[in-house]
Amino acid sequence: MIVNDELDGDSLKTFEQEYKEFCLELKLSKKFPQKINAFSKPRFRQILKLLALAYRSKKYEKSVTSRNKIPFIDFFSPVKAKQIYGVPMGGIGTGTIGRSYTGEFTR
Repeated sequence: MIVNDELDGDSLKTFEQEYKEFCLELKLSKKFPQKINAFSKPRFRQILKLLALAYRSKKYEKSVTSRNKIPFIDFFSPVKAKQIYGVPMGGIGTGTIGRSYTGEFTR
């Protein structure tokens, strides 16, 4: 039983046993068998709808790289997703929150 947000030794063991089925425990050396592919090729109809966006993106990229700067987002060579990057938290543009094997936050 939790009293004043503190757990004594016996209560902590009971708490752990009660909620163990809901917990995920992984070793830091865990190798995931499945390979993920977050980016797939769009269908032909999607390509037609995205042509204007692709043109504007390429134009922006060219203007930024002509000033010897790196664009803040690169639609044409995105960073490959990895299984360590965490869980999406929200809608489009909110990113993910996760932790690397050393404990720092990753985005």
